[in-house]
Amino acid sequence: MERQMNADAVRRCPFCGGNGLIYSFDNIRDKRLEWFVQCYAIPCSGRGPIRVSEEEAIAAWNTRQLYGEDGIPVISKVAAEDGIR
Repeated sequence: MERQMNADAVRRCPFCGGNGLIYSFDNIRDKRLEWFVQCYAIPCSGRGPIRVSEEEAIAAWNTRQLYGEDGIPVISKVAAEDGIR
């Protein structure tokens, strides 16, 4: 299942600046619904971590950090434009 979220809820993709979609799927082994956010832009398709609630998946997508080649966290262009420091 997929659905477009309110632009205020899901931040733009930190990799390409594309729009994110929230996806849910049935985890058959654990018998529960799980969620993740994925970039809708092709060929990016960046994906956030899987979480057990829609809210947790969005929070994980919105707050994850990116790391440079040297392993030091960096602020992506999109995050900087959103005012994150």
